[in-house]
Amino acid sequence: RGAKITFACPSESVPGADGCILSDFIKPTYSVEFVNASSLDLTKFDAVFIPGGQPSSADLRRDPTFPRQLAAFWNSPTSAGKLLAFICSGTEVMIESGILASLPKDFAITGSPASQWPLRNALAKLGRDPNLFMGTNPQSQFDVLSYPGDGKTRPNLVLGRDPTASPRFVAALGDIWMQLHESWNSTKQ
Repeated sequence: RGAKITFACPSESVPGADGCILSDFIKPTYSVEFVNASSLDLTKFDAVFIPGGQPSSADLRRDPTFPRQLAAFWNSPTSAGKLLAFICSGTEVMIESGILASLPKDFAITGSPASQWPLRNALAKLGRDPNLFMGTNPQSQFDVLSYPGDGKTRPNLVLGRDPTASPRFVAALGDIWMQLHESWNSTKQ
């Protein structure tokens, strides 16, 4: 058991070669290496997580290649049975990557309340009801939304409203990951 985790940043904001120290939320502190997000082939990953926070999510949206790479992960036949997760303002990256446009017309979405206007406007431009954005009510049952993949090309999708939804967001990720892992193990036997 184990996982290799790759931390990636937009092409314009890759930290120095020494990496970065994660210490605010992860104890003990860990030194990690960052790579340029534009240099990754996301289709080779089992899971992709797009965090929120500004300016990082806005930088990912504006990156010259990352939205296309994310779209390739979303649309790849190799992504069936994989996981794609967005939380907080990271959900805005769904606009430039075309993921928002490819979701079924009745899918509700959630994300940071600060992201409501970019997401509502994008929904309206797609001819969809802007009220499908459910991220403005902190008491909402829609602070975490989870959609299964289509079994053919699309990965499983999890959307989280903001950091207050983190426990439920992580639980949803864990549930899906365990279901995928169990089904993967059963095919190996």
